[in-house]
Amino acid sequence: MMKYAFNKRNLYITMLLTSAILFFFLRKEFNKIISVILQANCWWLLVGIICIVMYWLIEARTLHIMIQVYDPYFPYFSVVQLIITTQFF
Repeated sequence: MMKYAFNKRNLYITMLLTSAILFFFLRKEFNKIISVILQANCWWLLVGIICIVMYWLIEARTLHIMIQVYDPYFPYFSVVQLIITTQFF
């Protein structure tokens, strides 16, 4: 139970810090950024999201093949989580 509370607290701290940093950097041009996002072509945004997900899955498969040498029972979904988590660092 302690680990769950610790993770939840870290999530809230991370969200708060991220929001504060975004607000600090985007406060002057926030309306302009929102208008650009609203005017963007949704199909191209969808294509971009699909490309990112495909990249994550291909990279996870590559890493999963390498991990299977050492641990043949390591689940693919865990590798996908690892790839998405480490994408931000």
